[in-house]
Amino acid sequence: MARHHRRHGYPRSFSGAVAKYELKYDGTNFTNRLTALGNLVYQNYEEGISNTYDAVNIAKGVLADLGVPPGQWANYIAFAEELAKYSVKYAGTTLQIRVNALAQYFENAYDANPSVLTQIAQAVLGVSTPY
Repeated sequence: MARHHRRHGYPRSFSGAVAKYELKYDGTNFTNRLTALGNLVYQNYEEGISNTYDAVNIAKGVLADLGVPPGQWANYIAFAEELAKYSVKYAGTTLQIRVNALAQYFENAYDANPSVLTQIAQAVLGVSTPY
């Protein structure tokens, strides 16, 4: 007689898969988890959106003051958006290192003007990019 082995907990049939799924992912449990985390998720979303929005508006102001043509703003705005992400994740020396690396990346990959990047970083974060 051949022995049937069940490897890795896979069910033998589709009905077995459905039964396992229904037990494992109960809708009420999932709803309870989402409800409990809802306020925290919304608060984090609002904080992140406002941080990015502010960084982009500051960058637009710097670009306008420097006379950069609007057709060239996209890379600098992307730089400001990345700075907004970094401002939430990093601080101090780590933030400085990350900003320097990001500025060098934008300079090499997108031929961005380093002095413009420095001024955007200074305006958005208060961090200069000395390279």
